[in-house]
Amino acid sequence: MKTISYLLIGFFLTVFTLSGIRAEGENSVDQTPENGSLVIKTSPELMGLAKSWTEQFSNSFKSADISLVSTNEQSLVGGQEILLVTGSSQSLVRDPGLWKMVVGRDAVVPVISTSNPFLSRIKEVGINSEKFHALLSEESMTWGTLLGIEDNTPVSLICLDDLHVKESFAGFARVEPEPFNGKLIAEPSGMLATVNSDKLSIGLCRLTDIPAEAWETNNGSFFILPIDKNRNGKIDEFENIYSSLADFTRGIWIGKYPAALSGSIYAVMSAAPESEVAKSFLAWINEDGQSILGMNGFSELLSSEKASNLEAMNVPIALEEVVDSASGKYTWLIVLGILVLSGVAIFGYGMYKQSRNLVQVEGNPVIHAALTEESILAPAGLMYDKTHTWAFMEKDGSIRVGLDDFIQHITGQITRVVMKNEGDTVRKGEKLLSIIRDGKQLDIYSPVSGTIKQSNQLLLSKSSLLNEAPHAEGWVYMVEPRNWFRESQFMLMGEKYKDWLSDEFTRLKDFIAASVYRNAGVYQHVVLQDGGEITDQVLANLGPEIWEDFQTNFIDVNR
Repeated sequence: MKTISYLLIGFFLTVFTLSGIRAEGENSVDQTPENGSLVIKTSPELMGLAKSWTEQFSNSFKSADISLVSTNEQSLVGGQEILLVTGSSQSLVRDPGLWKMVVGRDAVVPVISTSNPFLSRIKEVGINSEKFHALLSEESMTWGTLLGIEDNTPVSLICLDDLHVKESFAGFARVEPEPFNGKLIAEPSGMLATVNSDKLSIGLCRLTDIPAEAWETNNGSFFILPIDKNRNGKIDEFENIYSSLADFTRGIWIGKYPAALSGSIYAVMSAAPESEVAKSFLAWINEDGQSILGMNGFSELLSSEKASNLEAMNVPIALEEVVDSASGKYTWLIVLGILVLSGVAIFGYGMYKQSRNLVQVEGNPVIHAALTEESILAPAGLMYDKTHTWAFMEKDGSIRVGLDDFIQHITGQITRVVMKNEGDTVRKGEKLLSIIRDGKQLDIYSPVSGTIKQSNQLLLSKSSLLNEAPHAEGWVYMVEPRNWFRESQFMLMGEKYKDWLSDEFTRLKDFIAASVYRNAGVYQHVVLQDGGEITDQVLANLGPEIWEDFQTNFIDVNR
């Protein structure tokens, strides 16, 4: 089907390109399409992004008449204006009478001076949501309390007087946004100047309020205060996204920054777009324009969001309307651009539909439904280990052991297992069994120490039980424990297990970005959709070198 689509698109490109060239010879007058003008209004903080977007779009669609205006006014006139705003423009974003579309992601950040005397400790441990709760709710707070050290130096809290910033941090800290427990400053420049002069302060603002050069280099004046997202009292390697603007925006992109502090960029119109140029501009933003977001300190949309946006505008645009309204010297360029956009939209929408179902694609990899934290089953009453195993004490004191649901969602259907014998002894952290799919193997490590009393012989003939019922019929061993009391103290249950799984999903995305993209670029669309959605059974169709890399850099580090 995809091949047929490409052939059709190529055919129409050829026909209309030749038609456009012929039209150029017959009529050399440059005529703007009847509906070819558009006014882009933008709030000041988005001016850099809006300028890049309009310039790049105009280079691709030379007959489109695009005007760019920076304004603090939040009013729209007619259907030929698009207003670009952040989530701080609450009156627009929440107005049910306006048409709006999310076209990018914004972030609010805590910022400190690089001259802060506790900078080294801050980089080491960061601040978690509980500490932010105390910071925003208590009358006084010391750096010693925030950082877990002996020090009574008070913390000064300074915030940009912006509803979006206040509500975002209040939501993250789980407090009410009003009254705000800190000093409010109206202008970003004033807030940053205050943080720069008060070396012991923490400022809260939007990412776009901080000039990139002010924190991206060693000579910068500001540093984004790291967030201890997994609340373990330190900034782990996979959480360390704060050394540069590029690292930080990529971290937002793959979910390493708290969702409560990540906002949206909106395109707002008085009504749904009807003109060709408005539709084309918005479609272009959702495709080629997404790469410009990262260059300006923002994050791209997920592929499913982009596809949904295009679907909402009924893209692709009918070719007859474009041809009727466009003529002259650049007709063929307009038609060519619209056809390319249409082809991209069709393909993107098709990929979006495929991600919701099991479908076969060229080369025989299978695209599965998206894998999310909600996909993972975690029955209450079981104790979970960081080796992606579970343990449960039976009435006779023996420990039943099995694999967690996460690992089988990663591998896909397991075709064979290699198990230890009854009577064998195991130690916590040693190899417990090997799971195999079509010759590709992962070694799983034991959550407990002891002697194997019984093994589940059904797995030797029906290894798929590890996929179908990993917490029930798919159990692996019964173990007579040797040090259960101590080893069980390191296991996780309930919400603690779910919180840890959230970090594992972040590590998984990071692994995919670092390993799969490097070793198996042909499968990029199968395993990760624009850094956002991981497909179920993500390793199923990947080669043995990726499985080996996953063993070494994902499984083994949790032993």
